[in-house]
Amino acid sequence: MINTPRLFASLIFIAIAIYLVIDTWLPARDDLQRGEAKVTNIISQPNTSWYVVEMTTSNGAQITCRSKRGRPLAGLNACPLEKFERLLGQSVSVMHDGKHAYEIMAGNEIVIDHSTHRKAQTIAIILAVLMLTMAVLVWRRR
Repeated sequence: MINTPRLFASLIFIAIAIYLVIDTWLPARDDLQRGEAKVTNIISQPNTSWYVVEMTTSNGAQITCRSKRGRPLAGLNACPLEKFERLLGQSVSVMHDGKHAYEIMAGNEIVIDHSTHRKAQTIAIILAVLMLTMAVLVWRRR
């Protein structure tokens, strides 16, 4: 006889683990493009405290990242708003996949570092392994 509550709890842990891995998945560094982009706009999202920073590359691709004022970076598509306000209208060196920026440099200053994304991905993978372990322990509990 299957114990439904334990099965349900295990499936929730598995779903969380899958979400953590998929949400933090990064393209390989070799698959990313490096080029110049101009910080063109900072748009305030209506009825929220979120901002969207838009950058346009030399070939016309639109790259965006989200931010909140005074908040630390949370997520892989986040950017430090205070730094981008100073860069509005200026050119930056950006490593991107055509939609999202993974590393941005303004002169010698690193605005967003690719290794920060890798650290977040590593933490998410560790949490995913813990979630899978919890799923097994809950399922096998007697």
